[in-house]
Amino acid sequence: MMVLYLVFLVAVAEGSCVLVQGDSILDSDLESVLGGASTQAAGRPLMRAPVAGARRWIGAEELTRLSGVRPAEMRIPPQGICVERAARHLDESLLRECLRKAIQDDTVSVEILDFSRYPLPEGQLQFLRSGLMAPPSARPDRAVLWRGRVLSDDRRTTPVWVRLRIHAERDLPVAARDLIPGKPLAREDIMVSRQRIFPLQITFADAGQALGQTVRRRVAAGEPLLASVLKKRRTVEGGDAVTAEVDHAGIRLRLPAIAETGGRDGEFIWLKPAKGGRRFRGRIQEHGLVIVEAESDKQTSDNASDDGAPLRSGRMAKTGSGTTLRD
Repeated sequence: MMVLYLVFLVAVAEGSCVLVQGDSILDSDLESVLGGASTQAAGRPLMRAPVAGARRWIGAEELTRLSGVRPAEMRIPPQGICVERAARHLDESLLRECLRKAIQDDTVSVEILDFSRYPLPEGQLQFLRSGLMAPPSARPDRAVLWRGRVLSDDRRTTPVWVRLRIHAERDLPVAARDLIPGKPLAREDIMVSRQRIFPLQITFADAGQALGQTVRRRVAAGEPLLASVLKKRRTVEGGDAVTAEVDHAGIRLRLPAIAETGGRDGEFIWLKPAKGGRRFRGRIQEHGLVIVEAESDKQTSDNASDDGAPLRSGRMAKTGSGTTLRD
């Protein structure tokens, strides 16, 4: 046994392994061993191939059992044959080309720091944006990990990774002073500055897009006003006193109501009569105008609830908040 093992090591060292490309070892891969005695239907799988870069030793007895070819008809040494799965390794040029295709922006700077060094099977190298980890917004130059994969012809995947720094320079709206949540942004709160950012963060093209919005947290002066730290101000807040106007059977009704939920333009909110009763809902339109939902709409809209009362079309106006709404 020791002699056979030493012979195997010598064969491997001499590079005499049969190279296979796919996930299986085919009889056509072993044509030099099986010769004319192999099956006429060339391409028949005999066994699973070893993992990429690994080698497998196949004895004459096992090969006879798998192929149906008798040892006397084979051209195989007594110790058997060595089979190796074809493999490749990542290199920086291949990675950079693949990452550029995923980013699709030539203005983005990419610095590759490290990547997978283990052998990989043949296949398509893929890096999707969903596999890229984002750095903290205050540290866009911090190294991050981008996870990808190699997709083989048999649809099997092998994970790969690359550690890199990725950033871009953009003219962005930034905080002109320290900002606190709850206060709508005015022009004096915003200035434009050249900033280095993580390129896949959602930003605003100009300062005007940030006007009227509020910050989700405290923002220090000079910090970029990214979409992730801003939110649109709600037109109606939960607990606001409102006046609902409803058209029912040709009769226009008005009743004081309380908004149970808040919302922004285009969103649904729930309301309840101020003196009690079943709640109803409507969709907020521009300038805080809320159209009370018709019965047919309520049956097909999202987020419907069984405890709401259907009402005909109408409108409601926010009151008691310093805002005047008109039809």
